[in-house]
Amino acid sequence: MQTSTAVAQVEVPLGKVVYDKPVSYYQRAIATMKAAQGFDPRHIEGYMRLQHDILSRLSKQQFSREVRLCVECIKEGGIDAAERNAQSFGL
Repeated sequence: MQTSTAVAQVEVPLGKVVYDKPVSYYQRAIATMKAAQGFDPRHIEGYMRLQHDILSRLSKQQFSREVRLCVECIKEGGIDAAERNAQSFGL
């Protein structure tokens, strides 16, 4: 069975690094949110997955709240920690 995977270039503001990575449904949703602007959606999804194994269980309001919380985690912990966390989830 063939599956198609969207690929996007994600520009990280600090250092202007461009990633060519498959983009999940959640990363596309995160990227459209005002609170996530300027942050790598993979980093946000990675922090969300620390708390929630299945993101589809979140309501729209919960998802939005989690994105805002994850942005604060990235600000506090830094880009390097966010990248290591995202990679640990295969993102």
